[in-house]
Amino acid sequence: MLYRSYLWLPGYMLLLPLVLSSLPSRKTMLVGALVVFLFVPLAWNRLWVFADKYRLWDDAVGLLHGENRLGAHRIYFNRAQALAAVKNWNAAIADYQKSLAINSTYPEVNIALASAYSNSGRYPEALAEFDKVIVGNPKNASAYYGKSFVLKNLHDKAGSVQQMEKSCQLGLKQACIIVALNQRQQKDTPP
Repeated sequence: MLYRSYLWLPGYMLLLPLVLSSLPSRKTMLVGALVVFLFVPLAWNRLWVFADKYRLWDDAVGLLHGENRLGAHRIYFNRAQALAAVKNWNAAIADYQKSLAINSTYPEVNIALASAYSNSGRYPEALAEFDKVIVGNPKNASAYYGKSFVLKNLHDKAGSVQQMEKSCQLGLKQACIIVALNQRQQKDTPP
């Protein structure tokens, strides 16, 4: 909506001096002050909403008229991301699931959902989500990377290392660093 205002706003700004030129300068100042006081409360709500990512995307969800609207899944995904940033895992999981229910073609939503499951201690569900991504795209390095941490939390060190190495082979630099550190640690540890 904001980008459209650039089309008509200059016209209003050019029209304003024409309308106010017929008034005496004191009345012009009074009208200007009244307009400012009128717009401050209207703008205050928008400034409050835009000050926080969760409030921004929650407002967008509130303004969403039907989940069949183009991009609705992204609105829920972005709100879930904002919830995950403050570690509100259950609410984030609900929004990720809502996003997937609307449009299930974005693997980053599955990965984010799996990470939220993992962070909330729901490891079997996290594994299932990471496996969905891997089945859909066996070359998704991020899925192997996330699955590695879940397996580590489940005390499956061999499986965790295997997933991390697969992620490294697919080109994820963070995974390669972890693999290299792990190999170095194994060399430094006496048998």
